[in-house]
Amino acid sequence: MRDILDGVSVIGIMGLAKNAGKTTTLNKIIEIYPEIRIGLTSIGLDGEPLDQIHFFPKPAIMVRPNMVVATTLSCLESSNVVWKVIENTDYITPLGQILIVEIASEGTVIVAGPSTNQELNQVVKTMKKHCDKILIDGAFNRLTFSNIEVMEGIVLAAGASFSPVMDETIKKTRDLLSLFSMNKTTYALDSHAGITIYLKDHSVKHDEKKIKNLESILDQHQDEVDAIYIQGAITSSIIDCIFNRSIQSIKLIIEDPSKWMASQKHLRALNHFKIQIEVARPIPILMVTINPFRPDGACYDQNEMMTRFQRELNLPVINVKGEE
Repeated sequence: MRDILDGVSVIGIMGLAKNAGKTTTLNKIIEIYPEIRIGLTSIGLDGEPLDQIHFFPKPAIMVRPNMVVATTLSCLESSNVVWKVIENTDYITPLGQILIVEIASEGTVIVAGPSTNQELNQVVKTMKKHCDKILIDGAFNRLTFSNIEVMEGIVLAAGASFSPVMDETIKKTRDLLSLFSMNKTTYALDSHAGITIYLKDHSVKHDEKKIKNLESILDQHQDEVDAIYIQGAITSSIIDCIFNRSIQSIKLIIEDPSKWMASQKHLRALNHFKIQIEVARPIPILMVTINPFRPDGACYDQNEMMTRFQRELNLPVINVKGEE
């Protein structure tokens, strides 16, 4: 596990679903780096003692002295650790002000990090002054991160909690790996244009990203399109706008894999139109951790799960609990 993560300074951790093993994975990464100063924050709330859907006990986020955590005062007061403030921030969440603290004892914490893109970016930049490696924990049902640019790599926790059918869990995992393995674009991008259409000999830009603007440009230049760069979320309606004009053999450029909000059906349909997706900011999934257990008891066979995931994914696969 260390040989995969050693060169990565800011790691995002995400799960296929609730109870996929994300917190167990997070704790394992903290455990394998006892000699360095680990930073920890979250997108949204994590570390609560009960799963808020099934109300089963959740694994707690374990911390130790010398770690740095960005969370709220109310969460710190509900945790069982000694801490001291390193820096205050001006960022306020529904759970209170974000503080950056140094942990002074072993224990567990509840982490509620920044709630907006800009705030997360700034908090991580501040934490970098105090940490050797930063872990960012995603909130429930956030398969992607609200500001992926601050991360250098992702660890994906794939658990049986996603589906009682292993084939469905594998399929979803493969879809995500496909999404996060897109190539970096070679086009020169304008960060101030919401839509840029690259034609054979020039480009057409529009400041606002609206479907009607995209429709208008495509209708005027349908046979000349070489590539399309769209900032922000890529929705099913945007993809349908392209499909409905039967535009083929082009490149669709998006900011990063987290901006894909269209369906997996739309993602797979791109092949039919020979449309290739490229990204402005690639972000690799470094490895997959597996959790064969389900809260309802309908668990996978862990040996079969490991064998199939290793066979069907072109990435390192680790059973964190199995290693223990």
